[in-house]
Amino acid sequence: MTRKKIALFTIFLILTAVIIMTIRVISEKNDLLHDKISYYQKIEEYEKQWIISNQTENGAILTYEKEDETTNWANPYFANLAAGALMEGHPTEEEKDAVRRYLSWYLKHINSSEEDPINGAGTIYDYEITVTRTGEEKSISKRSYDSVDSYASTFLKAASDYISVTQDTKWLAENSPTLQQVAGALLGCINAEGITLAKTDYPVYYLMDNCETNAGLKAMKVLQKQGVVFSQGNEVKGYLEKNAEYVKEGFWRNGEYIIGLDEDGEVLENNKSSIYPKTIVQIYPIAWKVLDKKEARAEQIYQTLCDNWQWEEMDYREQGSSRSYWPVLAFVGALMGDEDRVETYMKNYMKVVEKDHGYPIHIDDAAWIIKTCEEMKSYYQNKLVTLF
Repeated sequence: MTRKKIALFTIFLILTAVIIMTIRVISEKNDLLHDKISYYQKIEEYEKQWIISNQTENGAILTYEKEDETTNWANPYFANLAAGALMEGHPTEEEKDAVRRYLSWYLKHINSSEEDPINGAGTIYDYEITVTRTGEEKSISKRSYDSVDSYASTFLKAASDYISVTQDTKWLAENSPTLQQVAGALLGCINAEGITLAKTDYPVYYLMDNCETNAGLKAMKVLQKQGVVFSQGNEVKGYLEKNAEYVKEGFWRNGEYIIGLDEDGEVLENNKSSIYPKTIVQIYPIAWKVLDKKEARAEQIYQTLCDNWQWEEMDYREQGSSRSYWPVLAFVGALMGDEDRVETYMKNYMKVVEKDHGYPIHIDDAAWIIKTCEEMKSYYQNKLVTLF
């Protein structure tokens, strides 16, 4: 063999070794990423099953862990978020059916103008529900609700998510008139600047509510494309643009977000030592994607959060400033690509719920956990390396 052939053969062996080593490294890295994806997939499935286990035969989704002969709370706002979360990822037929039954339950319980003379048609009350050991369901209206704008907007979001995933045109056609009433309740809260008050008998413009209003207006646009005709349909785009602008800039005062405005436009006082509402308010525009995660302000807000709270360790609970677990924090962490803090938070959360989903865990928590899992799965999917 000539020297030239020996040199070429040597180069070939070296290149082959490098390629084999590279493939091995990539393969090991991908295996680790697949493990991460599997980890979050299992948590997502676990939380979805818990939400479904909290659904009654009539379609309501109970707020707290369902127990026979125990009075529970059917809060439509929390249930809307839970139903929307069931549509995350690749929902099973069981999950799709659960959402359809819940949406139908909601629409069957919306108020007429006679039932709600203060805020009008399309609103919905909270309910107390007791399920007996024999499966009998006793439901009592509390004839009250926390808000009109958030209930309506999160319902429209859940409905648009369901339709986008299932293309269930039959359900949509059957329920279009009542969907219009819910949209009417939301738009009945909106002002010329595109922001909504919580309800007419509590005229406060909350930032958190308006982040959800933004999602509700986006959902109306989706439903419009599916053929739903809203009485103020031509104004939805304008409202959405104004709402987004006001959420991002109108509520931003002196380098931070305010919690809201009263009916006279005065800034509401805030408890600066507590994580809620002070800190949660700051991250809500990011969580509802009114403020893009790549914007400098979003990065500033998130860094401030991490500087002030070890949220992944749930230190806010140790300080006694909150009884809630606030997994929306983990969702924002996932959006910002903070994999270490998110994983730490998730391990702490799962230590709690693997025993049981007892109080104060509720379906809203499970919803944000599911959304966090989806975001982290996508994050790691994007890191996978294709060899060929």
